[in-house]
Amino acid sequence: MIFLREGRWSLVVLIAAIAASGCGKSGSKVAQAPPTGKTPSREEAETFAKKLEAAMNAPGFVEESRFLDWDRLFDRAVAGIELAERDRPKSKQGFLSGVRQGGGVFGPIRQQIQPGGSYRLLRVHSVDGKPRALFRMMRGDGGINYHDLFLVKTPLGAVVAEDAYIFATGERLSETYHRIFVQLAAQQNRGLFDRLVKRDQAYVKSLPTINNMIAATRRKDGRSALALFATLPEEVRRMKFHQILRLQAATQPLNAAEYERAITEFRELFPSDRSLALFSIDYYSLRKEFDNALAAVDRLDRSIGGDPCLDYLRAGIFLQQDRLPKADAAIRRALKAIPDLLQPHWMKLAILLKQAKHEETLSTLKDMDRRFKMNWMDFRFNPQYAGFVSSPQHAQWLAYLRTKK
Repeated sequence: MIFLREGRWSLVVLIAAIAASGCGKSGSKVAQAPPTGKTPSREEAETFAKKLEAAMNAPGFVEESRFLDWDRLFDRAVAGIELAERDRPKSKQGFLSGVRQGGGVFGPIRQQIQPGGSYRLLRVHSVDGKPRALFRMMRGDGGINYHDLFLVKTPLGAVVAEDAYIFATGERLSETYHRIFVQLAAQQNRGLFDRLVKRDQAYVKSLPTINNMIAATRRKDGRSALALFATLPEEVRRMKFHQILRLQAATQPLNAAEYERAITEFRELFPSDRSLALFSIDYYSLRKEFDNALAAVDRLDRSIGGDPCLDYLRAGIFLQQDRLPKADAAIRRALKAIPDLLQPHWMKLAILLKQAKHEETLSTLKDMDRRFKMNWMDFRFNPQYAGFVSSPQHAQWLAYLRTKK
């Protein structure tokens, strides 16, 4: 569920732009976070959010300039970095070109939600008097993430997002971009490196170790990744992104003792972070501590103000516990609220198969076929469907498929 895969861009363009600029030369100054923009009304924020939801779930290209304030996102990403004022436009142009060449922010998300996923508005809410739009992203494979967009109004009156908090990374999008910008800028310009704050300097020096840690985790060599994490300087280890890498490494394969230490330190460092419950669900499910996993789902539900889709996760946990009546009740609640998502229908089918409810399995298969235009496999080769295949309803299913040809 890591959002970095959703928002990556071509770094070559960004490297070239920074190399051509005069970062750290005479006339440079520390970039400041942009001043607070005008505050949209609740009605304006809801109109924006509904338009974005419609664009994300419709075919075709999403015109990101309608929804994102790239200038403000850049300013937030480079806040605290010393840039030569005369070369600032080149750096910004390289940043924007690089992001857009990688599909922008929304393009890669759309790739992950299709087919079978969605990007849905949960609600518009306020934090410190400023409106945000909370979206749920469900990938085509059933993975869930949440994006909380920070909304402002431009001088021309348009409502746009200037940043977003990404649950799966536990940080704002601008913070993700800041790390990458620091890395590339420091590699291309020694003068800029000398002017970075201490923590950013430590981060740049640690990049070889961090990259090796990421590579080890991808190889499912969690032991090596955790050993590399232990060698990082304390100020780098305490950065949230690296704490999350540690949590991921502790599940590749699952190292229960290390994960407990990691999650305990994460709670101590970021006690109010809303991403914590999301990580805990996976951890407790892996450990087969299903009651704790359900409690983590409940915490996540409360932290986001409620999401009916989380009954889909509850149903999956109940199914693993073989608590079929509870699994059945949970998935029916989910489907009543979100009938347009494919993955909950698969979950319902799995529960029905376990319950040996062959007549309802048949009607569910037909309903899925009508809703989603499915390409079906031959159930005779899947052991999960053995009971259904031996029932009279399987012959009815085959007859139904023949009528479609």
